[in-house]
Amino acid sequence: MDIRPNRDANGRVVALLVIILLLLTPHTPETATVSTTRVAAPPFVRSPARVSDVLAPAAAPQVAPPPLTTTVNVNVLFIGFDQSQLPADGTPDPFAVNPFWFDILLPPSADPVVASWLDFGLLAPAGYHVDFRYARQFAPASLEQRFFALLTQIGEPAPRTSWQTRYNNQVHNAVDIPDQILRIDGATVEQWLSKETKTIPGFTDSGYTLVFVNWWGHPGFQFHVYTGTGVDPDTGRNLADLDAATMAWGGTYGKLWFYDASAGPDAETSNWNVDDNFVTGAYHPDEVNRLIYGPLPDYRFPPFWEMNNFPDTQNDFIRDEDIGFNLAVIARTAILGRVAAVPLYDPVATAPVRSGRKLLKIVIVDGNPSYDATRFLSTDWLEKRLEELQPMYQWDVSVSIRPLDAEAWSAFTLWTHYWDFLNWPPAGQDCLGGFGYYALQCYANAHPEFSGPADASDAVVTFLMFNLSEEVRLATVPIFAPLGIAADDGTPFPGVGVMWNSPAVQERRHKETPGVGLSDIIGHEVGHLAGQMHPFNIWDPDLFGGESSQFTAPWLYVHDQSRTTMGYYSEPSGFGAFDQEVNARNLAASYYGHAFSLLTSTSGPAAAGIGTKLTTAAALFQSGKNLAAARAAREAYESLAQIGQKPAARPSTAQRFGSGDPLRHCALVQTPGCDRGSAKFKSAGAPSVKPEFADLLKKFGFPPN
Repeated sequence: MDIRPNRDANGRVVALLVIILLLLTPHTPETATVSTTRVAAPPFVRSPARVSDVLAPAAAPQVAPPPLTTTVNVNVLFIGFDQSQLPADGTPDPFAVNPFWFDILLPPSADPVVASWLDFGLLAPAGYHVDFRYARQFAPASLEQRFFALLTQIGEPAPRTSWQTRYNNQVHNAVDIPDQILRIDGATVEQWLSKETKTIPGFTDSGYTLVFVNWWGHPGFQFHVYTGTGVDPDTGRNLADLDAATMAWGGTYGKLWFYDASAGPDAETSNWNVDDNFVTGAYHPDEVNRLIYGPLPDYRFPPFWEMNNFPDTQNDFIRDEDIGFNLAVIARTAILGRVAAVPLYDPVATAPVRSGRKLLKIVIVDGNPSYDATRFLSTDWLEKRLEELQPMYQWDVSVSIRPLDAEAWSAFTLWTHYWDFLNWPPAGQDCLGGFGYYALQCYANAHPEFSGPADASDAVVTFLMFNLSEEVRLATVPIFAPLGIAADDGTPFPGVGVMWNSPAVQERRHKETPGVGLSDIIGHEVGHLAGQMHPFNIWDPDLFGGESSQFTAPWLYVHDQSRTTMGYYSEPSGFGAFDQEVNARNLAASYYGHAFSLLTSTSGPAAAGIGTKLTTAAALFQSGKNLAAARAAREAYESLAQIGQKPAARPSTAQRFGSGDPLRHCALVQTPGCDRGSAKFKSAGAPSVKPEFADLLKKFGFPPN
């Protein structure tokens, strides 16, 4: 279907709806089980025996637990925007915010799923339902004046960024950014907004707050960017000093996030490029992904002053028709990707029992003894950050070193062959029936000493780090290979974490010096194994038809711009308020569900006591006290679980949307039988976009998707 608009007298409206059509087109990566740090892995063939072990029906019928429910308050504040209504002729005011878009696009509720089950043909609920209650306000003039005065006061004069210079060099840019701009500390702005929003009538301080800012067109405006907060513990890379500054920040002091449409342009979202269909030289290079996802354009949300700058048929991928629509889409994805994010894995799958600890065992497989990689690894930082994410547990991190011997080399090269999509398929297979993807999982399985010593009540997470020379890396690691992954174990449960390293990683990263150490990369991947998703991979079946893909929508990277180790930009910053709240909520729901499953086979006085604990957990969950709910549900679960017992799958709570067979591998878009233009969910018959969105498109001449 050709989605390029035919611009006629109502061309602005048609173009506006084109982006909705784009958003309604499923971009579901067929990779939910594999979370990569740099490249989304295609699906892979798994061992049918291992899969059937997990997906087989339980011997005794299981009863689904009473659903957990909660209501989350979300405040939405507009600073510096005019409010508009859609006029009779349907032509929007591109510079004003029409509340219509927020009425239509903000999600009324969410039912998260566990993403790792998707590759196995199952929609597995995470075990809870969230209703959202919104309060929207346009800031009074007095607050706007004080806020813009703050930006002027705390902003540090500095040369414009190289990305702003790139913008100046575009052919179709609306303005030229001067040599000097302001660099503004995002955390300070976040703290100020957190205090001020408590005084807004109708707002509540018990939920989340999204703030949308526009300084452009107001007295005293200066071009500006925001800086993040976080220092790499291993190399000293400081987010505050990066040339790649941001347009947004949040999560440092609480559950507030702001986005400034008049900042930048920035590097991550690629909105500095207003000329090209495909963004070359991007902060997150995605040229290699076009072999996987096909030649789809990079859709971007431009800075505020670029609105209405493209009245002709050029640059249909720059969404300049209506700022209100852009902000509503960003708000929706922030809510579903940061407020009610789905877990990648069941977070209880890596949980200890009772007094047990969470042991992170880092095994350095050393192929470059002359380069001491341990100089760039801080176990103290990892323990502190992981306990920040999961304060219920004691995390202990240890490091061991073993040589890159023939066995390890064979496993590593088989793993790298899996990522060599230009020469696919690989000749070899691993022990789990994959094309090398599980080679390192198999290697770890063959060495139980990697996970010991440990008590039966402990939970062990194994992480393999291959230390390579530059010569070996260049000769061995394909350009498609991720720097790190948090892989499954051949089932929907988490397996080993993996990364490779070479001196170049510490020297330079994302076009800037210095590079990154090992700590925040390992923290990122272990965060996945503990259940966390990327902030830009968003489960939204109503709008996207599945999970969003940043590879064709780089504007999604704006959700990186906050305190989160789970992004690609701010990994050194740690796990912020959004990460902590989401993980606690997902832990509470998982413990609750597993405890209820065990309770169905328990009787007598013990069962009555467990029921009381679960009732307490449900009440705490409903009131938004997620960490307390997780503690109560954990107590109930551990009263029933045996020492060393791993949580069982709960297939009765999942719905099949296909045959349930593992997905066949599609290395390239040209591979026969692989259609990257349609999501696996749509082709299997579930889920589909909401009728309201289809009807909205239909009114403007677009058939239902």
